[in-house]
Amino acid sequence: MLKKESFKLLVLMTVAGLIMSIIEGLVIRTVTNVTFNILIIDTVLSLVAILLIGIFLLSGLRKQDIIVSVIIVIIYSLLALAIQQVMMKLEIYNAISYYWIYIPMRIFSFVTQWIMKLQGLSIYIGIFIADLAPLIFVAFGSKKQN
Repeated sequence: MLKKESFKLLVLMTVAGLIMSIIEGLVIRTVTNVTFNILIIDTVLSLVAILLIGIFLLSGLRKQDIIVSVIIVIIYSLLALAIQQVMMKLEIYNAISYYWIYIPMRIFSFVTQWIMKLQGLSIYIGIFIADLAPLIFVAFGSKKQN
């Protein structure tokens, strides 16, 4: 049976994604070289969010509980990607609706962007790596047994 804590990471990532989206919206209105500046700002905001979530909000959880949370996040992300692909095939794709569905994974979008920018790799490789990126949160868990 899933516990309430199992969904904690998904909720925290959603809140962080919303905050990042608001900040990005404000920045887009004020900077001139939007593409590069947004990538740098996203990277910094993402790293701050990852550290805040990991250190202050997940540190009391057992590694096993965080792994369950991470699996839920990865499943959510894969479902969002599948929904996007189906919408594209049915020609009802709406980037705005997908953007909102993908908000929880927003803190790892910088991974995909940097991979594409520096390596010139396929976006799908970047998405795959970004989808597995929540595994980093396991490092913040405690080894204690309850």
